[in-house]
Amino acid sequence: MQFDNNAGNRDPLAALFRELIGQITALEPQEINTAQRLRSALGQVMWASGAWVTLAHSDEGRRTLGFANHHLAKHIRDLATNLVEDTSDAGTEINRSALLGQLFAVGLVMNERKARLEEQGMTSEQIGDEQRRLSRRRIDTELIPSTRLSRIVRLMYNFSDAMGTRQIVHNTQRALMQSPPRNFLEVRGLEVFLLRFMRAEFENWVTEFGMVPTPSEAIAYMVSRGHQALIERHQENPDDEDDQIGQNGILDPTCQILDPATGGGHYYIAILRRIYDLSREGGDSPQVARQVVKDAIGHSRQKGRVHAVDIQPMCVTLTHVHLAEFCEEIGIDFDDLEPRIYLGDTLKLQRRYRRYNRNQTPYEDTMFGRKHLVIGNPPWGGFENAEGIELNQTPINDYLRPFRLPFQQIMRDLTGNDPKVANKEISYAFFSRFALGPAIGRGDYIPPVVCFIMPMTMTWSASWVGMRQWILENGKLRLDNIGGSIFPVNRNDGANIFPAPVGTGNAVYTFTRCEENCGVSALDIWETETVIPAVDAVAEGDIIGEDDDGNQILAGPEDVVEAVPEQVVNTVTAEHKLQKLREWGEI
Repeated sequence: MQFDNNAGNRDPLAALFRELIGQITALEPQEINTAQRLRSALGQVMWASGAWVTLAHSDEGRRTLGFANHHLAKHIRDLATNLVEDTSDAGTEINRSALLGQLFAVGLVMNERKARLEEQGMTSEQIGDEQRRLSRRRIDTELIPSTRLSRIVRLMYNFSDAMGTRQIVHNTQRALMQSPPRNFLEVRGLEVFLLRFMRAEFENWVTEFGMVPTPSEAIAYMVSRGHQALIERHQENPDDEDDQIGQNGILDPTCQILDPATGGGHYYIAILRRIYDLSREGGDSPQVARQVVKDAIGHSRQKGRVHAVDIQPMCVTLTHVHLAEFCEEIGIDFDDLEPRIYLGDTLKLQRRYRRYNRNQTPYEDTMFGRKHLVIGNPPWGGFENAEGIELNQTPINDYLRPFRLPFQQIMRDLTGNDPKVANKEISYAFFSRFALGPAIGRGDYIPPVVCFIMPMTMTWSASWVGMRQWILENGKLRLDNIGGSIFPVNRNDGANIFPAPVGTGNAVYTFTRCEENCGVSALDIWETETVIPAVDAVAEGDIIGEDDDGNQILAGPEDVVEAVPEQVVNTVTAEHKLQKLREWGEI
């Protein structure tokens, strides 16, 4: 059933929300003893709490639920400045309906994780019975490295009676305590669980949003490459006499860095980790290095300079989750952190924003302020049904026009016919957005260094001749061809580095805008050499180690191996490609 979301037609929608909450909270308690049931319970928390805030925030909610509940919902939404975006354009409002519910559901998971970490150092007597364990799981501390978002989680927990969600929240907390997600104390295990939760609640969630996790080796290499490109760019062409980025790269406190399609936040965390490492390598103590990272994240006394944006609510939440893990790892408190992590659409520009203005809000500054490095793995392909992409066809066409139309003109001159232009490759639209500049107001735009991993199609397809021509005339491109195409090609470019099936080969594009010495330097990773170390022979009875008591361990029949000499091979397997990227990332 669909409703027209006009002010005069809210009653049926409000009634539907009330019915939804009533149905969920009236569910009979059941034993939540499987992963599927646990995800289902979290889904109930998400939909019920998110629907309540949406209803209570409305005028109809103020009439039916009372002023106190309306004020609570308004307060929650006011705190969600980086999760809920309100606009006044044409009286429309962008409302991510399940977003706050997603945040609360993840808060329950993070709270269980926090309690389990505490219990790891306790005796069984200290841990106590079920009632004591449940009391330990009351939410009264920071769970997410954002003061506002942590407060939202606490409000939705403490006022769950008023919201009518107390019982399902209690059932879910009890289920998390009795049957926790597997390996969720580890970062990747937690991420896997949350992604499975999203797949269960939203059909084709990962596919539609083009979220394919990037291998950590590729991320580390790209951070290293971006850091070096920044130094080169600002040494050759400093912004002014005070420009120190040419000396310090991403460590410089003035360097603004953005991941415009952050996904799970892995590039964001890799940048912060490299900042910490560079600070320590420069001689700073751990305490000073932590403060350098904290300033880069942002807090109550310092605006952050490392930014992450995504159009998908859970991606914003996952980035916060990974930031919490990283802060715990290096010893940063969450107390007053204000990360520059936002729900937003970096492809869509609106004239109302005050670009490059001192009066910009933090959100506007993240979206449209000056950046020195833009890095990441933007979505690939034509996910035209995905949120934001479907609504952004006009700006995407604008971004891709200078790359797509030259081929059409060439073929028209040669054949007299209008050929089909290239498909709308979304990652190339992201590249255009930052390398060329915004579609609106390009006159005052200073392009950053852009470091993206994108399909290699541009390097060989005739239909992208315009993109190749523009790059050759407008800047320097370092192209690291990683390969992995499954389509017929006239070369063996090896396996793809991505674990999920990816149909096209990929490359790391590092682009610096300039007027002189433009050109492309390219490296095909599959043509580099990888050394496979020699393996020594092991015969039965050989000493192969010692046990804990210092006694020799002798090789048995199962330990016998034949000697293998050192080999030098082309870098064509995914394992060897990732090894090469890891080595390059450490240079």
